[in-house]
Amino acid sequence: MTSLRKYDVTGKVLGQVDVQEELLEWVANSQMIKDYIVALRANKRQWSANTKNKSEVNHSGLKPHPQKGTGKARQGSLASPQYKGGGRGVWSKAEV
Repeated sequence: MTSLRKYDVTGKVLGQVDVQEELLEWVANSQMIKDYIVALRANKRQWSANTKNKSEVNHSGLKPHPQKGTGKARQGSLASPQYKGGGRGVWSKAEV
């Protein structure tokens, strides 16, 4: 058994770990080390993304264009999902 020092991300020594000799014979390449560091950092992220509903989007309550006479479909708000910047549509109370 060989004892190795254990470090944190800042380089401070945390302690020692006993390792078998067979594990030290492996050769690590730079891509393997990079993938390991990326995985560690990804696991530390919070992952709390959220999308806003139509009622949570900050838009005016005005209609985008008149109801009749334009040849366009009826539209009630710029916060609707079909507009850029519009909120996610809520189709049933079960999804909310």
